[in-house]
Amino acid sequence: TSPQPVLRITEIPAPNPLAWVDALKGELERCAELGFFERPDCAWNARKQFCEPNHAWGTVKDCPVQP
Repeated sequence: TSPQPVLRITEIPAPNPLAWVDALKGELERCAELGFFERPDCAWNARKQFCEPNHAWGTVKDCPVQP
């Protein structure tokens, strides 16, 4: 008899679509270590860097709705 064809399925894990949230949290933690006057600018710059390209304003805890 001839060999039977075998179907092999390979699962490729999808990248985590929210991986950037961990990067944002890390950046905000770094900002928290700065001085009183530097902290707000640092935090907003981090939010702009991560929240804007991911369209996350108002959808993720660390990306509040912009006024």
